[in-house]
Amino acid sequence: MRWREARRVTAILIAAAMATSCRDLGLKGNIPLPEAENRQFRYATYDPSDEATHGPRLLPFEARTWITSADVEPIPDRLLREVGEALGTTLYAPVWAKTPYAVLYARAEPGRWHPVVPVP
Repeated sequence: MRWREARRVTAILIAAAMATSCRDLGLKGNIPLPEAENRQFRYATYDPSDEATHGPRLLPFEARTWITSADVEPIPDRLLREVGEALGTTLYAPVWAKTPYAVLYARAEPGRWHPVVPVP
């Protein structure tokens, strides 16, 4: 019997602690509810427009399907050579690489490249 009472008291204490620790819900001592509902979110969020601009995109090239990455890698331009184009995207490979390529690159900006990898 005592065990049940202890569990019930523990549950009540946890619920009370959760209710009193809530912030921005319009409770007494917190900011008013209308202000809390319309408050600007202060944490960083994912911006889907960046993904739409930079990838991923599926590119057909050399009888394979490739996918672009939103990641950017710093690679000196002299280490890459142009190997072709797919859907308006010029593709580059390392100067030492031979076909079939393991990875290609698409230019993000001078000296910075988006990896393009084959879809398995």
